Amino acid sequence: MRRSIQSRSDAKAVDIANIYSSDIQRVIQLYVVLGISAFAGLVVIALSMLAAFFFTKQTSGSYKELMKRKDDRMKLVKEAFGAIQIVKLNAWEGKFDEKLLALRELELSELSRFVYAMCGTIFVLWTSPLFVSTASFAYYTLVKGQVLTAAKVFTAIALFNLLRDPLREFPSMVQKCLQAKISLDRMADYLALHEVDSSSVTRNDSSIPEDVAILVEHGTFAWNEDAKPVLADVNLIVKKGDFVVVHGPVGSGKFSLCSALLGEMEKMDGKVTVNGKVAYYAQQPWIQSMTIRENILFGQVFDHTKYQSVLNVCGLLPDLQQFAGGDATEIGQKGINLSGGQKARVSLARACYSDADIFILDSPLAAVDAMVQSEIFSKCICGLLAEKTVIFVTHNQDVIESGAEKREEGRVSAAVIWQYFNAMGGLKVLVLLLLIQSLWQGCQVGML
Repeated sequence: MRRSIQSRSDAKAVDIANIYSSDIQRVIQLYVVLGISAFAGLVVIALSMLAAFFFTKQTSGSYKELMKRKDDRMKLVKEAFGAIQIVKLNAWEGKFDEKLLALRELELSELSRFVYAMCGTIFVLWTSPLFVSTASFAYYTLVKGQVLTAAKVFTAIALFNLLRDPLREFPSMVQKCLQAKISLDRMADYLALHEVDSSSVTRNDSSIPEDVAILVEHGTFAWNEDAKPVLADVNLIVKKGDFVVVHGPVGSGKFSLCSALLGEMEKMDGKVTVNGKVAYYAQQPWIQSMTIRENILFGQVFDHTKYQSVLNVCGLLPDLQQFAGGDATEIGQKGINLSGGQKARVSLARACYSDADIFILDSPLAAVDAMVQSEIFSKCICGLLAEKTVIFVTHNQDVIESGAEKREEGRVSAAVIWQYFNAMGGLKVLVLLLLIQSLWQGCQVGML
């Protein structure tokens, strides 16, 4: 090897003196003491490293499977505790117990593989120095026929002991690196999940009229880039203060429309513009392990008058009177359990308290009885939110009939056009207009 002048001035270059004084010196000293017999120990070192690498690879594979089995078990436990009332009501404890024990058995089998592989690695790490010295001494005495003196034995053992720590640490280091790689891969898989594309919805676009709250132009949406479009060529204009009712059978795309307006779907074509702050009420109420007041305020400044008004229009005042702590009652996993209707009203109250410009409400009345539905619709939807822009998803026929306009796939339906026609007088007005037009034309001809 002939080094260049540039490499000699490189601060990162390794000095050959350090290599001989630290890295290779111990091997050379063993060769001086035992001669060619020292390489027998080096062969054992190489074999032990291969064995340790094999066990380390087994440990890595079993550790990966162990984490997967543990995730499966924790998902089942979370599912069971999340619906514990349904499980108890239907006496499904035995079924869940069997499934849980089966997953636990799989987890324990992977844990056994992991422990056995770890034991093999530890055995190789701690016994390799003994095998190295034994192989070297055996070759020195049996093959070469040399006599081991006390000086050579103690010198060689001292040198082998200097090599012991690197031998023990190397496989362990490889094992930890592999486990770290598995953990990093799991984190990378999570971080690589699809995120919401903020460019799907244009916010506060000054190029559209000021009285327009939501504008969808030839919008085509799908749940992912490779999927078939769920909504195709949707055209929709919602002006500020409009009350829009979204109605249709199951699977007709009501939830998809709400998600498209929120930017949760892939926009394959068209343009979506939303002007103003948006509050969304999900069909499945979202409740945190906090007090009722904290769930409603959700980090906003407390305004007593506004807060009491929201509680009143959402029908929560009678419920709060039943709780000893009132709105300071802890709910969620760490507190009391609310009914489905109570959760729905708390979520609706959170949306109302946000004082947003646009409210997208996905079936807010589905979880409450008819009396509460009427109260919330009259006080909240038609009262508190009367000046707001509301996109209202519902199956209630009374609410549907109160809608100003009915659309099919983003277009005004023929039924609505017919209603407009009847509202202007219908066929009678049309016949009268035709008669007047005929008389006018007759008069014009007579004058000529």
